[in-house]
Amino acid sequence: MEWKFVYSSLDHISSIFMKRLLHNFYLAKLYRFNKTLFTLVTGFFFLTFLVNVLKAQATPFFIWGMFSERASITNQYKVVRVVVNDTVLIDYTGNYRYPSRFFLSAPVNAYVEMNLNNHLDKAMEGYPEKLKERFLAFRTIVQKTINRPSDYREFLQWYSRYIYQVTGNKVRSLTIEMAYCHYDFSNNLKEDSSKVINKSFY
Repeated sequence: MEWKFVYSSLDHISSIFMKRLLHNFYLAKLYRFNKTLFTLVTGFFFLTFLVNVLKAQATPFFIWGMFSERASITNQYKVVRVVVNDTVLIDYTGNYRYPSRFFLSAPVNAYVEMNLNNHLDKAMEGYPEKLKERFLAFRTIVQKTINRPSDYREFLQWYSRYIYQVTGNKVRSLTIEMAYCHYDFSNNLKEDSSKVINKSFY
């Protein structure tokens, strides 16, 4: 009899706990606050789950796979190297805040990609594949999200000013190189070769 009473009490306590938990749950609160908004949010969750099960994309720009591309195994790595005034190597992994690290590295990598792709942004090649028949409808928007040839031509002037702003080094010459490297058996990065992508004087 005592054990039945204990089990009954525990069942009652867990029932109260679950009711309180569900009562404070976000969707429960949303349902009480605004049933129309609740329907829209749950509908969005359901449709997003469905299109992912079907291995489709939810919208042209809502792409779950943008950070989950398969990494290919390679024996050689490409490293973009920036040298100022023939002596100062820009080490964007150094003691810079995140925005500065990003703007010292990401734009110059995009510049090198465009240089090796006839001054065209590779992103433009991917949009038609992703959007398929919807590409023409979104063409105007897409063109505002890519780097244009005019952006490519203006990049070096902007980048040299940004380097001066962040590092304090007055840029008289700017060399951008592509280094081809590999890891040896001790996991040390070794350079195999390099080539100059661009060298400018100011």
